[in-house]
Amino acid sequence: MSFSTDVKSELAGISPQKKDAAAELCAIFSAKELKKDPENAGLLCLQDENFLLVKKVFTILKKSFNIRMSVFVRNVRKRNKVIYGLELCGIWDEKKLNEKLQFRKTPSSMAAYLRGAFIACGSVNDPKRSYHLEFLLRNEKDAEKISEMISWLGYESRSTKRKGETVVYIKDSSVISEMLAVMGAGVSMMNYENERAMNETRGVINRRVNCELGNLRKSTEAGQKQLSCIEIIRDHMGLDNLPDGLKEIAELRINNPEASLQELGEMMDPPLGRSGVNHRLQKLLGIAENITVHLEEM
Repeated sequence: MSFSTDVKSELAGISPQKKDAAAELCAIFSAKELKKDPENAGLLCLQDENFLLVKKVFTILKKSFNIRMSVFVRNVRKRNKVIYGLELCGIWDEKKLNEKLQFRKTPSSMAAYLRGAFIACGSVNDPKRSYHLEFLLRNEKDAEKISEMISWLGYESRSTKRKGETVVYIKDSSVISEMLAVMGAGVSMMNYENERAMNETRGVINRRVNCELGNLRKSTEAGQKQLSCIEIIRDHMGLDNLPDGLKEIAELRINNPEASLQELGEMMDPPLGRSGVNHRLQKLLGIAENITVHLEEM
């Protein structure tokens, strides 16, 4: 199963208190359109491919609102899909249903609303790949309601259009983690946090490795440039004509082409600090430049 499916499965197993059950159902019925069932005298009917969703609605309606329902399963041959459905016995129109599903906006009811919306039309990417949580809504009005509830709970979201539908989404990994906790997916939140911590650790390691590789590349390039300049001095001037300090560092660099400045300094007698080694090598570069200019003028 995908990470998103695991989250939905965990959320679907939550039994909300009656005061929050209406909020959860309202979110589901906003995301999933209730239709008249022509086969049963126009009763309201919920149909969906998601068994967890249909089971969730059945459980809440039965336990919290004592609404009688009949359950059916239909095979859709053209789409090669199985459709699960509920017929709401005695509920003939949405107005009558909405009267039963009134709820007050409290932190717990808003969390329940988001939980229902996520089960019905939400998804979250596996944190191993990317950080993204979204709700795919049928219209802007429902999208605004989701955005407002997220905002009331103290978080930020954004929205965009996708194939005629409105998407409310979150990309901040820490906010996604907190949203999972708010909706009640505690186990999924812990799994998400563990993976997020691993990602951050891998990121730190990769940055350090890249930094060290970059420094090594720069050091190697600098060492090669220093060798080239020393060779110019040796071939056109002779190392014996250099002052003793410059001659010593030049010979050390020739014999230790991959050594760092600190390592070269430790080989000297007496030892010399990194800045002192760099100063002498810069002098050698200057001498080589003067020789090159003189050769070009000849």
